[in-house]
Amino acid sequence: MNPDPSIPTLDEFFDVLRARLAKGAAEYGDKSFAKPTPTSAAEILEEILDVAGWAFVHWVAMRRRLHELDLAAQRLEITAKATLAQRMGKAGEVDQEAPRDRNGHQGGRSSSGSDMSLDRWWEEG
Repeated sequence: MNPDPSIPTLDEFFDVLRARLAKGAAEYGDKSFAKPTPTSAAEILEEILDVAGWAFVHWVAMRRRLHELDLAAQRLEITAKATLAQRMGKAGEVDQEAPRDRNGHQGGRSSSGSDMSLDRWWEEG
């Protein structure tokens, strides 16, 4: 039994893999087994590069989401402190500075309003 239904089991992975292999067999027949190894190896290397490229794209996207969550948590903390200070009559004692991410960068957008560049994410990683 899978304790966390949001995480697929190994059996589910193999079910998906079997379905993918069956689709390939229906589409291409047994041609894959007859290909010379160098052709197959070259294709495999291209596929691995595709997977690595997509992994990078999704890594950047997750970094952005984490950054946004960091900023949202800091905004929430500032709002909570301000609300508490107001209720206690100490509104002037709250730090109203814009939130910073875990790397100390303020905000989440460049001066042009666009998302941070991939280069910056790469350098910070």
